[in-house]
Amino acid sequence: MRKMKQLLAAGLMMSMIAATSAGTSVFASTPEVVETNESTKTESSKETAQKVMDQYQKIEGIDSEKTILGADFSHYQQNVGWNKVWKDYKGNAVNNLFSYVKTQGINTISVKIAVNPGKDNKYLSLENAEKTLKEAKKAGLRTNAVLLYSDEMTYANTQNLPDGWTSDDAGEKAIAYTQATLKALDDDDALPDIVTVGNEVNYNFLGISGNDGFVQMGKITQEIKKDYKDIKTAVSISMPNDPSDIKWVQNQLNGDWNNISYDYLGVNVYPDENTNTNIEKLRKEFENNQADAGVNKDAQLIVSNVKYPRNDDEAKTSVYTQTKNI
Repeated sequence: MRKMKQLLAAGLMMSMIAATSAGTSVFASTPEVVETNESTKTESSKETAQKVMDQYQKIEGIDSEKTILGADFSHYQQNVGWNKVWKDYKGNAVNNLFSYVKTQGINTISVKIAVNPGKDNKYLSLENAEKTLKEAKKAGLRTNAVLLYSDEMTYANTQNLPDGWTSDDAGEKAIAYTQATLKALDDDDALPDIVTVGNEVNYNFLGISGNDGFVQMGKITQEIKKDYKDIKTAVSISMPNDPSDIKWVQNQLNGDWNNISYDYLGVNVYPDENTNTNIEKLRKEFENNQADAGVNKDAQLIVSNVKYPRNDDEAKTSVYTQTKNI
């Protein structure tokens, strides 16, 4: 498994271009705050941003009830605490971010949650997630909580266990943690519509390689379905180098020996490494494999995250460079 590069996320406008295929659901990039120097903002920059966005038109015929059009808001509360301001692609301030993204076609807000995040990862706290999920629900948006089962962000080749967890007791503690987290969210009227079990867990959920990690995943999804029948469950992986490699993951997810119950398989996409052609191949592979599955036949493939660089080729960062990168 290759080392996935962590790219800084882009802006707010992914909803305009995300659903390039009506059969594939998407989550947009994290809406990172952009600091723009007002004195250097030029009309030419505005015109450039406008020209970039004018290339895209609204895609008709998408059933928003069946298609996830989302954005990751994991950094939202941190940026609120820093008194930051969000801006649209024209540089206009956005007062209510949740209402704004809804007008742009977003229907689902996602947050990632760490177990006991340290200073550098406080943005991943359960407290922050509760606040964001409640605001999203208030705006009439659907919600997704991504449980990392780590004290930090996790990636395809980095699944570090929380402090105090060991490989021997991780499975048991993960179930208890899931139950406690969902109860806390439920008690605060912030229960999500979707719970994603792990992030980029292609082969090493809870740091356990091979099939044993999927066995633990199955136990967690069954607990969620038992206690919260209306919640949909998802599993997150990183985009495979070869689209055909998704068959191995699907075999693990659909094998009755693992007892995994999932509604969505989310794929994190890195546009500098994953082409649209590969994504389309991945979807076809998924659908062909799923047709032969004994269980989870109705599971849907979604693009769970798309990450773009904030800087332009000259290492400059502004709302306009983000628009161009998107």
